[in-house]
Amino acid sequence: MDKTQLVALFQWMALINIGILLFSTVLLIALRDFVAQTHASLFGIKPEQVTFAAYLWLGTYKILLIVFCVVPYLALRLI
Repeated sequence: MDKTQLVALFQWMALINIGILLFSTVLLIALRDFVAQTHASLFGIKPEQVTFAAYLWLGTYKILLIVFCVVPYLALRLI
C-alpha cells in the first residue's frame, strides 16, 4: 500500500466517522427525551444517567476519531 492509498483510506475513514458522529449528535439533541426514556426503561436506570452516558460516549468517540483517523490523515498529508 503506497502513500496515496493510505491518505485516501484515512480520509474516507475520517469522513465516514465524522458523519456518524454528527448524525448521532443531531439525533441525540433532537430526540433527547425519547432516547432517555427508551433507554432508561430498557436498562432500568434514570433518564439523567442515560443522557450523561450518551454524552460521555459522544465525547469518547470524538477523541478516538481525532486520534485514530484525523491525526494519521494529517500526518500523512504533511509527509
